[in-house]
Amino acid sequence: GPLRHPDEVAVPEFGVVNCAVIYTLQPERVAGDVIALEGVELASFKHRPTDGTAAGHEVVVFSRTGRARIDRNAAGFRYRAEVGDPLKLACIVDELAERGQVDQDGFIRDEVLFEATIDHVFPDAVYRLWRAFDGLVIHEPDVMLSLGDEYAVGSDFIAERLPMQSLHGNLRPLSSLAFAMSMAGELPESLRMIDLRAALQEIGVPIPAPSQVEPGP
Repeated sequence: GPLRHPDEVAVPEFGVVNCAVIYTLQPERVAGDVIALEGVELASFKHRPTDGTAAGHEVVVFSRTGRARIDRNAAGFRYRAEVGDPLKLACIVDELAERGQVDQDGFIRDEVLFEATIDHVFPDAVYRLWRAFDGLVIHEPDVMLSLGDEYAVGSDFIAERLPMQSLHGNLRPLSSLAFAMSMAGELPESLRMIDLRAALQEIGVPIPAPSQVEPGP
């Protein structure tokens, strides 16, 4: 049922993964608390500012030593580190600014930021964190956690019976990157999963749209 008390939290299990979602009535407090737990590398939540610093909402990201904000407008994404640099993007943003690819308000076009961060320690993290709180899932999380590669959340039954070589879910490369292959033509060097269908259709692979797929029995 719905959470009713400010101190209640719910943490669903999804097999064994190295990320976690938390449902809570106090996302800022919970994110600030759980970042201190062993294995938690990043904690984020959606915030709706009232001071006019961002339109609509923003995503706040905690690390053990830092805090940053992500917001978006028609021009692209903006990453503002308030303390430290949780997503380790300061050098990349500075380099893009030197190239004239950051506007006067600090926003960077989505495709520019994607190309600049695809090989980063947290690949495409700005977009991925934004999507986590903006339409990726039906039951939007209140807090999202990215764990270290060697940590996991989920079923003890599965974890005790299957040797774990790698997991998925966190923002690190090992859990973020995959490959696509086709003999129909050449695919882009890098692209998001959400763009894969269109890229395959462009080279002639007959993949129907989701609305055209016949339901199963």
